[in-house]
Amino acid sequence: MEKTIYLAGGCFWGMERAMQMLDGIVSTKVGYANGHTDNPTYKEVCTDTTGYRETVKVVYEAKKISMRKIIDAFFICIDPTQANRQKEDIGSQYQTGVYYDNESDLPLLRKIFEEKKRNYPEFHVELKPLERFYDAEDYHQNYLINNPNGYCHVSFAEFEEIRELNRQKDRTRVYFAGSIRGGRNDAEVYRQIIAHMQKKADVLTEHVGNLDLEVRPSARDIYDQDTAWLRESDVLIGECSTPSLGVGYELAYAEKIGLPCYLFCRKDVNLSAMLTGDPYFQIFFYEKPEEVLEKIDEILK
Repeated sequence: MEKTIYLAGGCFWGMERAMQMLDGIVSTKVGYANGHTDNPTYKEVCTDTTGYRETVKVVYEAKKISMRKIIDAFFICIDPTQANRQKEDIGSQYQTGVYYDNESDLPLLRKIFEEKKRNYPEFHVELKPLERFYDAEDYHQNYLINNPNGYCHVSFAEFEEIRELNRQKDRTRVYFAGSIRGGRNDAEVYRQIIAHMQKKADVLTEHVGNLDLEVRPSARDIYDQDTAWLRESDVLIGECSTPSLGVGYELAYAEKIGLPCYLFCRKDVNLSAMLTGDPYFQIFFYEKPEEVLEKIDEILK
C-alpha cells in the first residue's frame, strides 16, 4: 500500500536526495507546503513573506519501509533546535516540519515526536496536517542527481547514516484491537498493554491517546481507518475484556489478508460462539494483565 508524507527539512535539494536513498521510497517531489498564497514561485517563497516551507513530498510503500524509519532519516538531516533556519540557510522557508495528509498517521507521529524531543534542549520541528502543497519548478526536481556537485546542507556523513538505515530491521508494526464495552476500568488494562508493546513495536490503534474512546463520525470511517492500519501491520494483537467481542470484524479482515492474529481474553469471558470449529487466530486466556505482557514479549521477540 502506497502512502504519502511531507517533510520540510531546510533546503529541499538535500532532503529529497536523502529520501531517495531509502529502500521502499516510490517517488519524491519537491515543492512548497502550508503557506498562504496561491501558486507560489521560488522567488516569492524566498521573500520570507508567503509562509511556505521548502518541502519534499515522499510516496512510500508501507509494507517495505515504516513511517518510523522515514522520520529517523529526516531527523538525521536536520537540527531540531533551530527555528526558521538550517545551518547557513536562514528564513521561514527553511523551517522544519512534518506534514501528514492522513489523520490515521497522527498517533504514531506524535509518539515518535515525543521520543525525539527528549534528545534535545530545544525543539522547533512542526507537526501539522498538510494544508496545501505546490510543486516547485522543474529545475529543482532531482536537483542533486542532475547536479552532483551542487550545494547541499546534508553532509556526506549524514547521507551514509541514512544508507545504513536500509540495513537495519524495522520495528514490528502491531495492530492492537480491543473493545471496552464493559466499563472504563478496562482502559487501564489497555494502557498497560499498549505502553508495554510500544517499547518494542510501533502500535497502530484508535486507543493510543484516546482511551476514553470518543465516538468517531461513522461506521464507514471506522472500517476504512482500521482496515488501512491492518494492511500496514505485521501482526494483530487483540484483547477481549467482555463477552461482547468487538474485535470480530478486525480478526476477520486480518485473516483475509493473511495477518497473524493473537487474541487475549479474561478467563471469565465466554467466547463459545467464536470458538466453534477451528479458529484462525491463537487465543490465550488470562487472569492477570502481567500474563498478557509476558506472552506479548514472546510474540514480539
